[in-house]
Parts: sequence; structure tokens; C-alpha cells
Amino acid sequence: MWFYPMWPIVSTKETISMLEGNSSSPDSPIQLVNDKVAELYALSCAVCAAVSRHKHFLRSLDGVFKLNGCPQPSEYIEEARRVIYERELKMNPTPNLLVTSYFMYMYYDNVPGGTTRGLVYIREAVSLAHIMGLHEKQTYASKSPVESHYLRKIYYQVMITERYIGFECNLPVILEPNDIEIPSLQDDDYPDLLLGFTELAHVFSSTDNYFFKELQSNRSKHSSLNDFLSSMFPTQDDSVKKNWLYQIQKKLCRKIQSDCTVTDAQKVNIILSKAWFQSLAWLMSSENFLLQEDVDSTHCFSTSYPLSIAKEFLKSTNGLPDYAFESNGPGAAMKLLEIANSLYTSSITMLDPSCEPMTLDCLNEIFSMVVRLKSDMELPKDIYGKILSFLESKRFSQTRLLSDHEALLYEMKEGKIEEIFESYDNSNATNSIALPQQTKELSLSRSSSVLLLTEMQDSSVTPNCWSPFLLSST
Repeated sequence: MWFYPMWPIVSTKETISMLEGNSSSPDSPIQLVNDKVAELYALSCAVCAAVSRHKHFLRSLDGVFKLNGCPQPSEYIEEARRVIYERELKMNPTPNLLVTSYFMYMYYDNVPGGTTRGLVYIREAVSLAHIMGLHEKQTYASKSPVESHYLRKIYYQVMITERYIGFECNLPVILEPNDIEIPSLQDDDYPDLLLGFTELAHVFSSTDNYFFKELQSNRSKHSSLNDFLSSMFPTQDDSVKKNWLYQIQKKLCRKIQSDCTVTDAQKVNIILSKAWFQSLAWLMSSENFLLQEDVDSTHCFSTSYPLSIAKEFLKSTNGLPDYAFESNGPGAAMKLLEIANSLYTSSITMLDPSCEPMTLDCLNEIFSMVVRLKSDMELPKDIYGKILSFLESKRFSQTRLLSDHEALLYEMKEGKIEEIFESYDNSNATNSIALPQQTKELSLSRSSSVLLLTEMQDSSVTPNCWSPFLLSST
């Protein structure tokens, strides 16, 4: 049940019961794989492969079961592929086959060098959803309440994943909410465990496919002088786009029920995804010259809005354990990097100097989390590198403003961050961005300096100078 809140599309109890009911005799431990249970067997193998591989990202295994003598994840996935091929299961699209393809994607997405295979399987899951008509509202009307609820869970699970993959890999996004009802808690066997999933579905449904198309367009924008100049002058289309982005930000401001979710991992996923989408929408506004100077810092078109996003995120995740972040896999680092990117962009464009200390401190705090969570994941070097260089330059410029005594205290307190920049200095010779894979000294505990600066700002007290990289000592 530990992974059910994350992937509520497999009933472990029902699956095991059906597999056990197919044994050669009641007392026999041997389970026969025939046409009756071939799908369930392949699904079970795919789930085992995904879960066992996913655990590789957990440095802390608090609350996770421990099993000895199990096959390797690769053995599970090969067994699933064998059964699908030998039994020709793809000739008859079913919900179980769709879910199997989904978990095979989850396995390959977490395997070094498995990205391409993973994309094939997630596209296969999307295609099966279309073939089965899960993108059409009327499909659910003809099903029983139990089956309709299960199919809606599958649809939203695949849709959420496809939207993240579309962003990460710059691929078209196909599935839309299409007014398909989000699964209700009262129809589920484990309503308390499903709440986090439904909240996440609301967050991801705040955007449409055009949002991801615009993200892809902005990545290649300003490729020519004409493109750059045309984007600087407002047009009627800009007014439409601005209203569209405002409506997205308005939906994302919906209060989430994260306090009611069962697991800390769910809380992180919901809060992080919300902040990620808010940051992406703000970056899109910035790139299209839609920001305003005469609005409050909490307004979504303010140059200081990323600071509001970051403060809410850090406050909401304060005190959550490391494994809550690690449980969300390498994608958590990618989302955090985009939040950091919005803070970086805000810091070089903001007009209110009083916001700079807090912005820089939040940027450092969130970027430290990126370093902690990135593991072996390859992050966009252009974004990663510019933020790292920016923070390093601020560190040196601010240190020079301190007295010798203050500088000594600073170095003593901030020794934990030094290894990052030493590694960066050493890597400059090869023009590569390399950070230590294990930065255990960097705690995911929220920085006390962020809360301190918040109090200073709220009480109109301005610190003498920004104290860069104030990390918690806990």
C-alpha cells in the first residue's frame, strides 16, 4: 500500500487473489501462467520492476518494506516483455495492458540510458487510452460506476505523466481533461489514500495542451532578429495570451488540501507541481514581455511574483523529511530547477531592490535542493550552469563587502556549500558542469534564514546586506 497513493491504478489485493486462484492446487506454490491470467502476470512483473527500480532513488527507506532474495528489476521487466510477446497480448487492448505499458515506462524512465524505451511505452499507453476511448466523456457513461471510476484513474494517471514528459522531452502533449470527471473519493476502496492523487489531477488540469505547445515554442523563440523585435511590441494576440495566462494562474491559486493527504511524498508532489506550473507560466509571461511594473509583488504579472511562489513553496514544505522529496524520483529536481530559473530571471529584472535579499536567499535554498536530488539525472546545462555561475558571483561579491571578522564567520558557517563551488571550479577546465553526486551535508530542511528574512520584510526591516547561502545547520 506504500505506493498506492502515488500509483492508485493497481489493486494489489485483487491482483494477488486472482493469481493465487490460478494455482495448480490449493497447496501448491506454483502459479500457472495461462491465457486467463497472462495479463495480470505481466502487469505484476511490470509493477515489481517499476517499484524495485524506483527504490534506488530513496536514500532513506523510512516506511518502505524490505524484501530479501527478490529478482533484479531487469528480470521482472524481461519476464513482462516475454509474456506480452508470447501471448500476443497487444492484439487485444485492455485496461490491464494499458497499465502494464505505463509501469514499463516507469521502469525504463528510471534506468540509465532507458529514456527512449520509456518514451515508447508511455506513447503506447497514450495510444491505448485513445483506442479504448478514454479521452471521450461518453465512454464512461456506458460503464458501471466501479469500472468508470477505475478507468478515470487510469486516464488521469497517464495524462499527468504525459504532461511532465512532454515538458521534459519537448514532445507534443495529446491527452486533455476534456471535462472528464476527476475520480471521486467516495468511489474508491481507499479514499484517504486517493485524496493526494485527485489534488494532483486538479493541479495538472489547470493547464491545457496549448500551454505545453507554447513552452516548446518559447524554447526556440527569438531565433532571429525579426522574431525578437516582433515580440517586443504588444499586439491583439498579446492581450489574448495575457488573459489566457491569467486564467491559468488563477486556477493554480486554488487552495489545495495537502494537509489532508496521507503521505509526505504526496504533499511534496502536489505542492511542488503547483509551484512548478506557476513558475512556468510566469516565465512564459516574462518571455512574451507581459509583465507589469505597477502591480503588487503577489500579482502573477509582477516581476517579483517568483518570490511569492518560492516563499509559499518553502513554507508549505518546511519540516518534510528527505524521503518525501526522493520518493518523487528525479523529476523533482527538474521541477525545482524551473522554480529556481524563475527566481533567477526575477532577480535580474526586478525593479524593487528590497526584494533582492529574499529572492537570492530563496534561489540558493531551492538550488541546493536541486543539487541534493539530481542524482545521476542530466539537467539542462544552460539553466543549471547560469544559476550556478550567478550564485557563485553573488557569493564572491557579497563576501568582499564583509569585514575580515564577518568573512571568517561566514566561511565557518557556510562550509557545507564550499564543496559545490570547488567542484564547479575544478570542472571549468573541461567546460563541463559537474557536482558531487552525494552531497549528504546539504539538508533538505528549510533554511531558517528564509523565515528570518520573511519576518524582516514583513516588519519593514531591511538587513544591512544579503548574507548569501545561509543554509540550515540542522
